[in-house]
Amino acid sequence: MSVSILLTGANGLMAHFILKALKASALDLRIIGCDHGTLGAGLLRTHVGYVVPSASEEAYLPRVIDICRRENVRLVLVHGAEERHILAQNKDTILSETGAFVVTPPDDILTRIEDKFANPSIEPFTLADLGPDDFVRMRGSELADPAATADLLAALLERDDPRDTELQGFVESALNPTLTILGVTIESNGATVFRTLDGSAISAGDFFSQVQAGDLVKAIGAEIGPTTILADEVQFELEF
Repeated sequence: MSVSILLTGANGLMAHFILKALKASALDLRIIGCDHGTLGAGLLRTHVGYVVPSASEEAYLPRVIDICRRENVRLVLVHGAEERHILAQNKDTILSETGAFVVTPPDDILTRIEDKFANPSIEPFTLADLGPDDFVRMRGSELADPAATADLLAALLERDDPRDTELQGFVESALNPTLTILGVTIESNGATVFRTLDGSAISAGDFFSQVQAGDLVKAIGAEIGPTTILADEVQFELEF
């Protein structure tokens, strides 16, 4: 008898490797996939695929519960930072209503906070230990819900060495020689190196002719103002 497993965020890049591992298993598994997007092959590689609302929408959780009931799901594998928090907060509800177990840690420990500035007297390192002018590196996802009280959902927060500033996010606007990411202006000059997805160097003209609003880009450089970075390097990044 096969066991039904639901994989969320099935169109994501890392979901490819999860699917590959599940299909290589000796267990008799029936893989159900769901994702809020349709521009990916992940849903086509599962036995059954569902398009669902974004995890920031109220309809997301009821839809996941409905899929778990409909497909007799026993295990939910979560791919995606925003949905991971939503499903972690409601894993007991999902289990009681559908019998499906959500594989995720408790919500209160999903955001990992680290001090890479090596202060051994602070253990554990918490938000209360951050101060003005601290250099902070954050990895997470943008919240699309206009009613949300924050713009980003953090999966990793680090205090780090402030000598370099690195910002990665979705481009809001671009006009040679500047672009805007998450409200921060990225300035470039003749010394700035521009790179493609595979790391190959390209000219500034080629970069700005290719970049579009919504592209994922990483910029590394020096802060020259409260919301301005002079970039040493700018590179296209692959969205996970």
